[in-house]
Amino acid sequence: MIAVGGDGTVNEVANGIRGGNIAMGIIPSGSGNGFARHAHIPLKTEEALKVISDFFTIDVDTMNINNKVSVNVSGVGFDAMVADKFQKLSKRGLSSYAKIIIAELPKYKAQNYSISIDGEQIEIEAFLISLANSSQFGNNAYISPEASVTDGLIDLCIVKKFKKIESPIFAQKLMFGNIHKSKYVEIIRAKEIIIKQQSDVYHLDGDAMYNGKNLKISISQGALKMIIPQNSKDKINPKIEMWCWRQR
Repeated sequence: MIAVGGDGTVNEVANGIRGGNIAMGIIPSGSGNGFARHAHIPLKTEEALKVISDFFTIDVDTMNINNKVSVNVSGVGFDAMVADKFQKLSKRGLSSYAKIIIAELPKYKAQNYSISIDGEQIEIEAFLISLANSSQFGNNAYISPEASVTDGLIDLCIVKKFKKIESPIFAQKLMFGNIHKSKYVEIIRAKEIIIKQQSDVYHLDGDAMYNGKNLKISISQGALKMIIPQNSKDKINPKIEMWCWRQR
């Protein structure tokens, strides 16, 4: 099964073939192409078709969020609000996305969340919370630079309240792949997460979803057979020892 599009299309195809043994290939043609970039799938159609014809596959993890499959990055907070506004526009594209961020960032306020992380309960105020299977939103904006799609773990990325004047520095860290070193960011790896929020909006691989005041998230290890370039197998799963929740 071939997904021609961005992360939203990849998500739709993954939800359609889940539970089977069908391999998925990707021809990236979206605005961000986060999962394709993480997997080092070429953005040029001819080269992506060559990868598909070579048919080298690995079993990648998927996240289950309220019984829906997520392949790349999902979450709540600021980026979910942006996804909601972006989805309602008649004109899409990176420029429209950027305009929403610029307009909404100065007035957006961090929200309170109740989170259960593998049974451990925390209360936190956060600007956004991302659930990362792969490393990036798209366009090489890395929310969890050391994420692996085969480790059987969800990267829970908590971006805490920060001064808006520091937004350019924060954006730079996001694009240079060192956001995880920011004092405003905490990344916790877990298998099961429950998030309770006041808003009912969340995003699933970049597409806005609703009825999300209570989100139950779990990981399905190796649930999706994905066609990738053979030489990218080791690149997409960095073998880096990372911090664990309460030093487990």
